[in-house]
Amino acid sequence: MRLFAFLNVKVLHFLIFLCITSVTNKRIFKRRSVRSLVIREFYNYLEVNFEWRNPSFEYNYTQLPIDIINGSNKLKYWIENNEDIDTLASFDSLYDYKLQLNEIKIY
Repeated sequence: MRLFAFLNVKVLHFLIFLCITSVTNKRIFKRRSVRSLVIREFYNYLEVNFEWRNPSFEYNYTQLPIDIINGSNKLKYWIENNEDIDTLASFDSLYDYKLQLNEIKIY
């Protein structure tokens, strides 16, 4: 329990809720959105104690790992500016992904 010493009871209950929640419809569940919301809550809760991991990830020494993993700095900007959920949903455009995929397919 020492690991969670920095968390207050409200945040700890939220984490427990996430651990025991069952997904009943995997087609509509947005794992990335849940992950992003949890990161944003930690960012807001920890405030000045929250730090992004410094560069040096996958042979890239200039960009932050969060930006590399997500393909841009949009998510980090969304978290830091506490923007609304609709903005987050706009990042997950499956239609745009399929258009890009069709352009590069060779088969």
